[in-house]
Amino acid sequence: MKLFKPRQQAKRTDYLQWDEYFMSLAFLSAMRSKDPSTQVGACIVSQDNKIVSMGYNGMPVGLSDDDIPWTKNQEDVLQNKSFYVCHAELNAVINKNVLSLQDCRMYTTLFPCHECAKVIIQSGIKEIVYFDDKKANFCDEFTVKTQTKRENVMTWDEYFMSLAIVTSMRSKDPCMQVGACIVNAKNRVIALGYNGFPDGLSDEDLPWTKFQEDPLQNKNHYVIHAEQNAILNKNQMNLDQCRIYTTLFPCNECARYIIQSGIKEVIYLNAKSFEKTSYAASKIMLTKAKTLSKDWEEIYN
Repeated sequence: MKLFKPRQQAKRTDYLQWDEYFMSLAFLSAMRSKDPSTQVGACIVSQDNKIVSMGYNGMPVGLSDDDIPWTKNQEDVLQNKSFYVCHAELNAVINKNVLSLQDCRMYTTLFPCHECAKVIIQSGIKEIVYFDDKKANFCDEFTVKTQTKRENVMTWDEYFMSLAIVTSMRSKDPCMQVGACIVNAKNRVIALGYNGFPDGLSDEDLPWTKFQEDPLQNKNHYVIHAEQNAILNKNQMNLDQCRIYTTLFPCNECARYIIQSGIKEVIYLNAKSFEKTSYAASKIMLTKAKTLSKDWEEIYN
C-alpha cells in the first residue's frame, strides 16, 4: 500500500531520459569548439549517473586559437590541424576530477578515432554511446579553405547556463524545473543538479503538490533543490572559490549550502520576488558572506 496518495498533480512524464540528457550535454559541449568545420563534444558518466567530465575538440591550453592552423590536407604538413587539435574524448578524459574512470561510460557526438579509442580503453571506460553525424565528417573532409577559427562560439557563461537549463529538464516536478551547474576557476564542470526526490525514493509514492491540508502532502518536505543536489554530487574534494549557475535564484536553504561549501559566486537566470521571506533571507546571507550574486540579464543586457 502506498504511503501517500497525491490529490492533484503527478510527476512530469516528458522529462529527459538519462541517455537523452547525457547526449544533450555532449552536444552543448561541442558548441564550445572553435573548429570551423567539425565541432565534437563528449560527456563521461559514472555508473550511478553522475557527470564525471566533459570535453570538446580544441587547441591545447595556452596555445593561441589564432596562431595555430584550423585546416587539413595542406601541402605544408605543419599547416594541418590534425597535429595540434586535442579531440573531445581526450579532453574529457584528461579533465576528469576523479581518480579513476573505471567502468564509466562516454557519450560522444562523433564515433571516436583510433587515437581516442586507445585513450578510452586505457582509462577504463567500458561503454561508448555515440551520435555519428556523417555531415560533420563530410564538412571536415572538404572545407579545407577555412583557415580561421569559428567565431560564433558559446561564451563560457552561455555554456554553463545552458548546461543548467538542460539539466533542469531532468526534473520530474510538474510545476517548477530548476537546474544548477558548479564550475571551478579553470572552467571545469564540477557538478550538475536538478530538483527532485532523494535517491531511492519513489517518484510515485511521494506528493508533488503544495499547500495541502495535510502538511505531509507538501512536496517541500521531501524535494532536494537543484543547488543542493549539485553540491552533494560534486566530483572534487571541495568547492572553494567555485561559482554556481542556476536557473532560479537560490532560496535560504540553498544559500546555506552554497556559503558553507565555499562557493563564491552565484549567477542566476530568474529570480522570484525578493519580498518572499526565503529569498530575502537568502539575499541577506549571500551579501553578508561576500558571495557575489549576478542576475543573468544584467550580464547580457
